[in-house]
Amino acid sequence: MSLLRRTSCIIFYSFPIEDGYLWFQALPEPGGRQPGSVLRPSEFMSILTDLIGRLRGAHAGNKFSMAAR
Repeated sequence: MSLLRRTSCIIFYSFPIEDGYLWFQALPEPGGRQPGSVLRPSEFMSILTDLIGRLRGAHAGNKFSMAAR
């Protein structure tokens, strides 16, 4: 677990219930944000969409800073 905490990985686990899943974040985000509570599917999709947007923004920022060199 200590090795995973040092990476930029964000890991989610799912737990099956009745006709769907509950999701929870296994590790805190690298930026220090604490994992939230159990997420319903719609909440998970919202969090996932936000994470993807932030990662794309960070990636685009890195491309820009590399091009400026």
